[in-house]
Amino acid sequence: VIPEKDLNSFIAKLEQIRPQLEHALEETGHRGHAQYCLGVLLVANQREPIKAADLLEPSVSYMLMRGNAYDSRGLLSLSQFYLALSLAETLSPGHVSRSEDLFTKATESGFVPPAHLLKRFLEALLLTSADAAGAAAEMAVQKLKIGKAVLDSLVDSDVASDSEPVLEALPQWACNDTRPANQRFR
Repeated sequence: VIPEKDLNSFIAKLEQIRPQLEHALEETGHRGHAQYCLGVLLVANQREPIKAADLLEPSVSYMLMRGNAYDSRGLLSLSQFYLALSLAETLSPGHVSRSEDLFTKATESGFVPPAHLLKRFLEALLLTSADAAGAAAEMAVQKLKIGKAVLDSLVDSDVASDSEPVLEALPQWACNDTRPANQRFR
């Protein structure tokens, strides 16, 4: 999972193996794992979302064909979310529907995106389609376990102000006694 706090270390580790990954792309045979790692590197760097999507798409397809082998620990859902994020960050209206579909598939399996990545996803959708961003936010509130990753991401994005289900969930989150007072106040 792309971390928020140790992001530079995560990127550095992937950069160390980048030559081997790029070499693997030139070889014949299965390249899905190399495509996945390089796609994740681009997503982590927040660079070249079109190239990231082009790398992740065949990798996700490969994982889907093998089903349980990749979804036993949520890798398939995670990869679908990364592809959804990269497609959303292309800021292309033509990718919105596919991005929403992938996000839905990932979250229906119980995957909860990390807060910083969910926020990026919603903000990218918001730049392309306010309706899509609102629908994704509402689905997050309805389908995902309500908690820090979901609601804090929604509060930090502009998508919350236009969605009735999101606005209804926020006071409950703000008044949750299990959270520290400074977080509830914020």
